[in-house]
Amino acid sequence: MSENIPQKDLIAKTIGKKIYNLRNNKKYSREILAEKSNLSANYIYEIENGNYVLGCIPIINLCNALETTPTKLLSDFITTPQKLLQESLSTELSNLSKKNCEIILTMIKMMQSQE
Repeated sequence: MSENIPQKDLIAKTIGKKIYNLRNNKKYSREILAEKSNLSANYIYEIENGNYVLGCIPIINLCNALETTPTKLLSDFITTPQKLLQESLSTELSNLSKKNCEIILTMIKMMQSQE
């Protein structure tokens, strides 16, 4: 059980730093973000300093206020299954021109040759 504590600390600090950076990029004070997210400025301070592991409601409120997605906040800690990655790649490729698909295919072949 004690093995999870460093992971919790890492998660809290990483998400806190992302929220801090997103807030500063939008030039929001903590008070403005607090108003937009329906959270207190003090709570946001604690989050940004990695003192809390957030639950669903604060994540949703902060994502809406910062115009971001939970995926961007949590991406460092979520692994995507291979099948889902392949489906996403296929979807994205279907939106590209033939020329761009050929470029990507060449890049994939180069990456495979380096493995």
